Amino acid sequence: MTCGLWHSKSITLTFDTQQVYRSLSSEGNFTDEQAEALTQHLRNVASLNAEHLASKEEIGQFETSIRTEIRHLKTFLTQDVTALRS
Repeated sequence: MTCGLWHSKSITLTFDTQQVYRSLSSEGNFTDEQAEALTQHLRNVASLNAEHLASKEEIGQFETSIRTEIRHLKTFLTQDVTALRS
């Protein structure tokens, strides 16, 4: 079984839950119950992380916004320091 987890921005995280389960059972010496529980938790974590991913475009927009805010703050602070010195 493959678990595809997607986000509204077409971000997809996919992993083969059966392969994870088999690896945990055979190579990791997990019981069937432990392997199933851990596989379910991994699926849940991947789902939560997919909801919080940002695209490169969104990161670029955020960076631009932060840089603009920093420039404005620098201007205000310079004006305040100048006013205090007068």
